[in-house]
Amino acid sequence: MTAQALNAISVPAFIIDKNHKVLAWNRACELLTGIAAGTLLGTDLQWSGFYAEPRPCLADLVLENATDEIAEHYQRHGKAEFAFDAVKAEGWFESLNGKRRYLVFEARPLLSKGKVVGALEMLQDLTAFKEAEERISFLAHHDSLTGLPNRVLLEDRILQTIARARRDGEVFAVAFLDLDRFKQVNDALGHDLGDRLLREAATRLSSSVRGTDTVSRQGGDEFLLVLTGLQTPMDVAQVVKKILRSLREPYHLDNHSLSVTPSIGLSLYPADGDTAGELIKNADAAMYHAKASGRNNFQFYTERMNAEAVATLTIESSLKSGIPSQLFVEYQPQLNIATRSLLGAEALVRWQHPTLGLISPAKFIPMAEDSGMISDIGRYVLSQACALIRRTGLKVAVNLSALQLAEGDLVEHVAGALDGIGRGLLTLEITESAFIGDFENSKVVLERLKQLGIVLALDDFGTGYSSLSYLHRLPIDYLKIDQSFIRNDDARSIVLAIIGLADALGLATVAEGVETPEQMSFLERNGCSAIQGYYFSRPIREAKLMDFLEDHPVSHRTMPIHAAKNAEPYLSWSFTFATGITEMDRQHRHFVNIINLINLNQRDPARLADLFEELIAYSREHFAYEEELMVGLKDNLTIPHRAQHAAFTRQIERIRQQLAAGEGHRFEGRLAAITREWLSNHILTTDLKLAAALKRRAHSSSLKKSVSG
Repeated sequence: MTAQALNAISVPAFIIDKNHKVLAWNRACELLTGIAAGTLLGTDLQWSGFYAEPRPCLADLVLENATDEIAEHYQRHGKAEFAFDAVKAEGWFESLNGKRRYLVFEARPLLSKGKVVGALEMLQDLTAFKEAEERISFLAHHDSLTGLPNRVLLEDRILQTIARARRDGEVFAVAFLDLDRFKQVNDALGHDLGDRLLREAATRLSSSVRGTDTVSRQGGDEFLLVLTGLQTPMDVAQVVKKILRSLREPYHLDNHSLSVTPSIGLSLYPADGDTAGELIKNADAAMYHAKASGRNNFQFYTERMNAEAVATLTIESSLKSGIPSQLFVEYQPQLNIATRSLLGAEALVRWQHPTLGLISPAKFIPMAEDSGMISDIGRYVLSQACALIRRTGLKVAVNLSALQLAEGDLVEHVAGALDGIGRGLLTLEITESAFIGDFENSKVVLERLKQLGIVLALDDFGTGYSSLSYLHRLPIDYLKIDQSFIRNDDARSIVLAIIGLADALGLATVAEGVETPEQMSFLERNGCSAIQGYYFSRPIREAKLMDFLEDHPVSHRTMPIHAAKNAEPYLSWSFTFATGITEMDRQHRHFVNIINLINLNQRDPARLADLFEELIAYSREHFAYEEELMVGLKDNLTIPHRAQHAAFTRQIERIRQQLAAGEGHRFEGRLAAITREWLSNHILTTDLKLAAALKRRAHSSSLKKSVSG
């Protein structure tokens, strides 16, 4: 075959003579390898088109009849189809003309008068085909979103791990992991952001385990892990604690900072199963137990969990068909402590299953939250409550879930439900966890609800993410004290702290779970605004509520608090401000007294001007006193402290200047915001840190003296 004939074909090909010199290197071969024919003709450098260093090409091996060496240089080899004396070899070439390629080579000897005079080699580029083949194989065994092994590959890995563990007498764990309330994030912020969160979670999981372990995604927000090389359950617990810490860290996606926690169930080989199916099933049951135990934790499998898991799945599968036909609402009356009259009632959803009977909300509400069905339940309860308000004029409180708060049409839906209802008759109760994921958006939604005339309450206050930094920024009207604090005598200091804090911020308080006269008396003595609980009434159906209303007059007054939230606060000294340092507490009391006097003299410009002068003088004296206390303390405590002092001085000075300029109308509302922030961010936070640091320093000094003595 001549060089001219070789150039006429589109397949890459070249010819070498019996001395391994290149006789022909066609155009197609130039395009494939990136090496021009003129560079190679007459040389024995044909290898340079394919390898980084000298190695024989297939044509060289054919010429030398060294077919037994082919296996050393190619992944696959055998007889070629196009000629009986030709050989075939193929494999990946990692950097061929700057690209990774999969090539098939076919080479045969060239004969003249029965003698070998050279060799012809032809090439075929199958890169696209092999990449597609590898992709198909990858997708068959991996999750397309995260790239992690899927259940098919995971079960194969578990089988291999079982075989190895059985042979070597080892222990390993299967972990079933579910991201808590992921569906709420996905529905509220969109599937694109939800997918990014899943990919980030997958990355964190892979970084938290060893290379010998397996992390797989099962679909949705569920992951399965195989943890190997462990000796005891304690070893497993250490690895899982690392995973929990990693996944708890906030996810910063676009302008959102999201907190998503995991619930993890664990099964151990061989104690909890000796097949992949058993280990996965039992880890799944343990995961459900972790969710039932409050989420954000891990649980080891026990036999009892299987029965619980079956019951849970039965309830979960029945829930969708039970909305709303099997649901009903009970109402728990609330008592205005000051007037001893009926304040209103809280609407509480119940589920009467046709075969399982009455199912506790503690069981089905978490399931509804995880599945997204809580939205349908919430809308049902809202419609029932609004219907009752229209019929009776009674104030009714309805719980609002985190998922509902994140829905784009929430405000419009509530506005529609309010048709024919006066302002202040509907209360929406929100838990603290509902808005910590996206505080700013939640704040906007609550402000829009407030504009509709809705009363807003913070439910279960103190049991979740209680933060003074957000409390004074939200349009909340009252705090609900969780029943766990009411029923525990050891938690009375917490109850007092919540009442004192609400009092300082101009908020009312409602105590839940009040069951005894002693609890009622304690709350009344300490200024709680209202109660609900068995002491007053258990939750009752609407028909019984009508009878209850006949015997208990409805209070048309709002709950008593020391100041309306949007008015200048009339503050009372509360032990919650106490630092334990006598002089500091005396000065704080003086601050409260000045604010009270300013509040009482707002219509007396001359007296007001004098009081602001006194407030500024107090500030200078107080700040100078604290400067002396801070000598020798660390910068991370003293620098923020001084910055808050300076900011407060600027704010008060600005108000004084406005009063002097006759701009008293601009004063309204400003002092309330400033004093609330000063109480929550400085006295209740920064000053308490300062007091703690001073006490530690005094204790350390005392110890040194006792040692030296």
